[in-house]
Amino acid sequence: MLPAPPAGSTLANTTFGTLRGNALTGVDEFLGIPFALPPTGSLRFRDPVDWSAPYERPWREATAPGSMCVQATGGEEDCLFLNIWRPQSSAPPRPVLVWVHGGSFTEGSGAEYNSSTLVAKHDCVVVTVNYRLA
Repeated sequence: MLPAPPAGSTLANTTFGTLRGNALTGVDEFLGIPFALPPTGSLRFRDPVDWSAPYERPWREATAPGSMCVQATGGEEDCLFLNIWRPQSSAPPRPVLVWVHGGSFTEGSGAEYNSSTLVAKHDCVVVTVNYRLA
């Protein structure tokens, strides 16, 4: 059984296990969530491969952004992460905004844009994403 989240954190149940994120003022923030297997080794330069099994443990920390993809300023090959912000209050389904960073396929990261203010102001869910760069 998962222990109660510490103060300042929140939990979200997914088909891949439970995420532990940050509880902000009126907004839950889940950062650094992998959306595909790491594109390393035999998966390098191939299409992303979906997660096919639950995480190694029944919960996953989602409190800090994942690595940005390789670019002139640094980064890692294991970089296929997304970030999610949602309102804390329960309500009917909300609109979802997916933000894909710019950078001409050579730079940028989904962690560039903190969406907590947008979510709090407009009662929506925001997802930002990292993608492999040229």
